[in-house]
Amino acid sequence: MIAVVLGHYGIVPPYIFEPYTFHMPLFFLLGGILFKETSILQTIKNITIKHLWYIAYTYIIISAIALLISSYYNISIGEIYKSTISDTFKNIFEKNFHNNGYFLVAWFLFSYALASLLCRVIIYIKKQVVILGIAILIGFLGMCYVASLYAETSNQTYNLMSQVLVGSMFYLIGFVFKKTLLSMKSLYIPIMSIIIIFTMKNFGVLGGLLMSWSKYPQGFIFHTLSSLLSICAILAITNAAASQDKKLNLLSLIGSKSKIIMSYHLLTFTILDIVFYKLGMYNMKNASYLNHYSTPHYWFLYIATGIALPIIISLTVDYIKSIKANELLEKEKS
Repeated sequence: MIAVVLGHYGIVPPYIFEPYTFHMPLFFLLGGILFKETSILQTIKNITIKHLWYIAYTYIIISAIALLISSYYNISIGEIYKSTISDTFKNIFEKNFHNNGYFLVAWFLFSYALASLLCRVIIYIKKQVVILGIAILIGFLGMCYVASLYAETSNQTYNLMSQVLVGSMFYLIGFVFKKTLLSMKSLYIPIMSIIIIFTMKNFGVLGGLLMSWSKYPQGFIFHTLSSLLSICAILAITNAAASQDKKLNLLSLIGSKSKIIMSYHLLTFTILDIVFYKLGMYNMKNASYLNHYSTPHYWFLYIATGIALPIIISLTVDYIKSIKANELLEKEKS
């Protein structure tokens, strides 16, 4: 989650793992690790509530805030609404949810919902060797064939298909290798991963995959390899950290609030832009949903605030909900 926030800011500290090499594949893979077997109907219900309904109301909330900010500072926010509801939905689909500049992550949530459903059907097969074979096949088709169709036609349907197929590959890999991935704790794993990734970079075969627009310039083998190497390194580190006697509550909190951070960090960046504008240090004419006050002196404020503010707001909402729930419970008792 921290890598996602870093990847959307203009200045980042030096590091080996390029966020775009692994962060979207990692989210899909975690879905496979966390998979719980339910019926197809229950899966559809869960997807509707956790993802589709979340996309709908978050889209409205973010668009309202973005329109308010834009009315004061005239910054680019995208074409959020059309004249009719049907045209709005059509525009959302054709623009891959990027019509709402501050809710770019919506493409992932929608693609993840469809991939979860597809993977639920595939997992019915039970035989893990077969599931792994299907995973590799659909990942290859998504990266090499369907992505090419999208590049040739600009048809958003092909883009969505590629997202779902590639995402499903990582989801199924997470499901098949769940026990192995959660048991890795050796520090030799990140060390070897860094060595291989750095070597790939020097050979010019390391590059970010842009799943949102189905761009895989390094090809299936190198993108899959670099993603899995980065993921294994990160999981080995986090598994080792999780096994410590002293729990890292802050990191656990960031993980539990990942969807909120993912959804609202771009708005948080713009709020900081406004603060620096008020201090006379930044011109808001340069601001947009992906352009912010990029400064080597204050970059850490953007990363820290982009993570912290959504968490604080979410915890506040959770607290208010708990108070109301307790009040309702007391009324029922009385």
